[in-house]
Amino acid sequence: MFIFGYKCLEKEVQMDYNKQLERVINYFKKGETDYKDFTVGLEFEHFVLDKSSLKSISYYGDGGLGETLLEICKTLNAKPYYNNESILGCDTDKFSISLEPGAQFEISIKSKLSIEQLYQDYKEILGMVLPIFAKKNQILVPLGYNPVSKIEDIKLIPKIRYNHMFEHFNSLNGDNNMGWNMMKGTASVQVTIDYSDEKDCIRKYFLASAIAPILYAAFDNGYIFEEEPYKKYNIRQMVWEKTDKSRSGLLDFAFDDMSYQRYAKFILDTTPIFVEKNGEIINVNKKPFKELFDPENDSDDEIFHAISIVFPDVRLKTYLEFRMMDGVNYPTNFAIVSLIKGLFYSEDSLNALEKMFKGTTYSEVMNTKSETLLHGLKAKYKGITILEHLENLYNLAYSALGDEGRFLSPIKEIINSGKSPKDVFEDLFESEGLRSAIEYNRVDKNV
Repeated sequence: MFIFGYKCLEKEVQMDYNKQLERVINYFKKGETDYKDFTVGLEFEHFVLDKSSLKSISYYGDGGLGETLLEICKTLNAKPYYNNESILGCDTDKFSISLEPGAQFEISIKSKLSIEQLYQDYKEILGMVLPIFAKKNQILVPLGYNPVSKIEDIKLIPKIRYNHMFEHFNSLNGDNNMGWNMMKGTASVQVTIDYSDEKDCIRKYFLASAIAPILYAAFDNGYIFEEEPYKKYNIRQMVWEKTDKSRSGLLDFAFDDMSYQRYAKFILDTTPIFVEKNGEIINVNKKPFKELFDPENDSDDEIFHAISIVFPDVRLKTYLEFRMMDGVNYPTNFAIVSLIKGLFYSEDSLNALEKMFKGTTYSEVMNTKSETLLHGLKAKYKGITILEHLENLYNLAYSALGDEGRFLSPIKEIINSGKSPKDVFEDLFESEGLRSAIEYNRVDKNV
């Protein structure tokens, strides 16, 4: 059997590092897109809860997500995909449905430039899937962290790669030991944007990294952690900072040495955890990608896997992926999508951001991230609060978006109230209890 270009993982084979770099760099170049063809992509993740008991719904058994996926595929006339004989998701020409490791329910909408069209697609899919969940007395709740279950009580879905990831994170020590929490406990909003060339990619990557503390704090929506109220802020940020630092969090080279080549080196120096060949998944015993990847014979699928198994705040694929924001309900989820479009698809916005964050260093951003864990929106960054930074970003995006600026209204509410989604959840929890706070966040309440 051949695995990544050599006969067995135990046999050492000398790879041509320069050719490896060239292959990965060329992969990034394939993502270069003419400005007129730029689009925005999105993913929304949700916890599925029993409406009456508020218990988490797992993949398994009657009423489980496995059964539900089959029904959704039939309703949507979608193409299902399986891992062995277990259904894991489905695709249509507009969107896809999948599950995260702890059975978090993910909606991915095919990228478009129009926020309005993305929103119409979102309403369409909810109109088809929400009745299926309602029939089962289940609700979709987008939050940053599972509000009702401990990690030890959440079963992994039957996807073989997740077992290998779970074992990898389990083998780590010290501050790298929250991979389980990441996999089974978190949910997010993720947004993707295009780049036109390497210079544009570097520019956007730096600015996205520079505003990471703002995005974490503004869209913090995790108040319950392992069944207990969490009095600090940014559970998602805390969990990712403690999930295998070799592949997660903020990348230091984003601030002084970013390039296709530098990011390719990061990928080649990181273990892909496992490899897949002819349908079989095999653990690589923490070997880095550069010891596994044969640039002469292996396909782009191997590169895609290696790129997808790293989880920095900003991830480079054939697009840039923003990964800092917690799961939030409509309309805040679309406010996030609109904010990123308004900031990163406007030359005026990009120029203003460059002036705001010129000279920003890795250590400065990391210190700010630490401050936001303690103070949330009140944390200071470059002499002003995160909340004041958010207002500056809002103003830039609003000016750039024209009619689509209306989607930003939830951000204006955050600015005016000084409260993140997490703060709102906490207020409801303390005044009315957990059920009210969860009900406020359930998807079908506001769309």
